Amino acid sequence: MARTVNRLRVLNLIAREGAISRAEIARVLDLSKPSTSEIVALLLEENLVMESGKAETASGRKPTNLKLKSDGALVLGIDLDVRTTTYTVANIHGAILRMEKFPIQEHPDPKTAGAEVIKRILKLTRESKVPFKAIVLTTGGTFSEDRRTLVAHNYWSWEQIPLAEVIEKNTLIPTIFAHTTRSMSFAERWFHKETPSSYLYINWGEHLESALYINNVDRLSRFEHTPVGQTGLCFCGQIGCLETIAGLSRIGKEDLPHAAMAIGKALIAADRATAVDAIIIAGPQAREYLPIIQENYQGSTPIIPSILKERSTPLASVAVALDWGIFERSVLEQAKTATRNG
Repeated sequence: MARTVNRLRVLNLIAREGAISRAEIARVLDLSKPSTSEIVALLLEENLVMESGKAETASGRKPTNLKLKSDGALVLGIDLDVRTTTYTVANIHGAILRMEKFPIQEHPDPKTAGAEVIKRILKLTRESKVPFKAIVLTTGGTFSEDRRTLVAHNYWSWEQIPLAEVIEKNTLIPTIFAHTTRSMSFAERWFHKETPSSYLYINWGEHLESALYINNVDRLSRFEHTPVGQTGLCFCGQIGCLETIAGLSRIGKEDLPHAAMAIGKALIAADRATAVDAIIIAGPQAREYLPIIQENYQGSTPIIPSILKERSTPLASVAVALDWGIFERSVLEQAKTATRNG
């Protein structure tokens, strides 16, 4: 376990610093020089890092720097939205190298849709000379503990669909499911280090969804089920939820100003209930209608647009894939917690 943790510590330090020497790695992480050299040799063999130029020193021999190898590993993010499936190929830095969108049927058959996904994955892997380290499928639903099976979809009649497991068997690439909106919230922090320490994240897309980030944990919120009317059947079974007048799959462009007004007013109660540091809103129309939302909101917590802009959804699955498949920062956090607890 210690060897695994130290390998991840070294890899993540290189990622954070951009370029760093072996000697500096040993000093910062309090590792012996032989252990550091052994771990670096392993990362070089895995094609995750590379040697790059000489480090600046005041005097003496200049050590060789190490940095992430941009073309050493790829991840694939697949977002299964209610209208489109988006395939996003990214490198170890999270830079998008290829993105493709395909329409999806209104109520897709899981076997047909799954076969199509596998076919497109195999095409992408055949065309790439760089290996894929992980595949992450984002969608709205609940998943098995190992995240290989979709237990139930929020908007389709899909139940007990082991799509991630089947993909992994067909491609030999580790694959899991992740919830779209929780992943979008996670991506906000992965790609932007100045994210507030707590926030309510609102995904204003085909459906309105939300997540709360508090105490270093993303949890799904029920903001979208705030009661705002007397009509409109929500997918949750209730009448008059905010989702029924704000979800893009339910409304036309002419309804967007009214939806923005409703979101702003609903945020008043959410602000009082959550006491977060910020409210982050994402979605294709979020920036355009943000002034209307702010005009109808009377809370003190700032409302800010997603830093990822129109790429907040495709980068969600990419961020989870990078973390789960390469950097495993959650493992490092668990190790830190175990150390603190003795």
